[in-house]
Amino acid sequence: MYEKGRVITVDKSGRVLILPFESDGCLGCTKEVCSQLGKNFWVDNSLNLDVKQGQIVKISVEKKVQVQQGFFALGLPIVGSFLGWFLAQRFYFVVESKQAPESVLVISVILGFTVFALMAVLIRSFFQNAQLPKITEILDSQS
Repeated sequence: MYEKGRVITVDKSGRVLILPFESDGCLGCTKEVCSQLGKNFWVDNSLNLDVKQGQIVKISVEKKVQVQQGFFALGLPIVGSFLGWFLAQRFYFVVESKQAPESVLVISVILGFTVFALMAVLIRSFFQNAQLPKITEILDSQS
């Protein structure tokens, strides 16, 4: 996956602040919400390209990082939902010696989903700078 963006500033440490453009995935939308430019974000210039303010660059993310993001965004909340259902069944069976009613199961699934989704957000917030996107190409050198 890649995106295009305009270079805002170049940091001394090799990081670059980018203003993203619309991505290729946005071409089919109705442009009601996403027609504005996106939020600035930092990228890594690990290829040591001669990047200057105002240039348009191509940014990409490694497949490994995409898989990790998918796991944190989708996998953990789904695991939390199943765990919430399972724990509610077990707890209700031990305490009441019967099967848990559906209302208890629904609440426990929602609670498990929410708790694990919040955990995913917290975990990703600690590692947000660990795998920055990388500049792979300079598309337009005009400033």
